[in-house]
Amino acid sequence: MQGTSNLLAQSRSVEAGIGNPIGPSYYNCNESTLSGPSFKFSTISRFQKDYLAPIAPTKKFNTCKNKDLKIFTPINRKKKNQLKAIDQNNKIEKALQKKKKMVKEKKEKFLSGIECKKQRFELKQQKRQIKVIAQSWLSLVFAIGSAEFFRAKLNSQKVLFI
Repeated sequence: MQGTSNLLAQSRSVEAGIGNPIGPSYYNCNESTLSGPSFKFSTISRFQKDYLAPIAPTKKFNTCKNKDLKIFTPINRKKKNQLKAIDQNNKIEKALQKKKKMVKEKKEKFLSGIECKKQRFELKQQKRQIKVIAQSWLSLVFAIGSAEFFRAKLNSQKVLFI
């Protein structure tokens, strides 16, 4: 088993392209234990940069000089909140007015539709009445006209017989 682990470690070091093995495996160690070969990690640096080195101090920018800190005072925040509340109330009032206007327009449209239907119904009723009146007038004119016609005919026959 120890021979295969040495081959495995050598193959890993060959794959990495370096002479020392990389990664955990069984390696030939100077230290020995009673149970057999020890498990040891390689201490080769795996990164080009040394991340454990102390970090160079970065340049700090003072952004407070650029800010106007008056807007963050409690008084100004209170004023800003009051203005927001007033704006919110105005928006609510406008929305309620629009809603009332829409309801009123809808009601007027509904009532105008009913009024239009009522007028059409009344016109139908009047049309029936007008039809009856017109028929009666026509029958009266026909009766008077036929009477005049017969009287004129009689007068013309009297003139012929004389």
